[in-house]
Amino acid sequence: RLFGQHSQWLEKQQNTILSAAAIITVFNIISALSGFVRQRVYITQFFDTEYASSKALDALIIGSQIPEMIFQLLIFGAISAAFIPVFIEYRKDSEAEAFKLTRSIMTFFLIAFLVISIPVFIFAEPISALRTGDNFGPSEVAIVAMITRITLASNFLFAISSFYGALLQSYQRFIM
Repeated sequence: RLFGQHSQWLEKQQNTILSAAAIITVFNIISALSGFVRQRVYITQFFDTEYASSKALDALIIGSQIPEMIFQLLIFGAISAAFIPVFIEYRKDSEAEAFKLTRSIMTFFLIAFLVISIPVFIFAEPISALRTGDNFGPSEVAIVAMITRITLASNFLFAISSFYGALLQSYQRFIM
């Protein structure tokens, strides 16, 4: 066990709105802090001069917009709007059928994510050049394209974890 004898609170099912809201709030704060750290790592990794750092935020925003839009529309929208309530309804009748449905839905959306993401991944540089216009030079466009590719790959992994997170939420388990 990761936390040894003190892990009971991690495995506890949340039975009240207050406990679930508290856990979600704490993890949203942790997520925001980790996002800040991620941006600082991106800036120091890709931009090493003071002039270049002034364009770093623009590159991060532009490089992550398309992957984030694909994820938000395709994966997050499907999970929050439809998957959890449908899974709960199926689970009432048969847990085996609910998990069979989960496999089908997860496979469909992950394949759809790949079908949309692979062309964006392949053509990230020309897409980035179109989106930045004359504001960025060739080396900066290459960095935007690299950020786009990194974000697409990480969002694919995040899509998988989002489905598993949704399963945990349907069981009112917001940590483990």
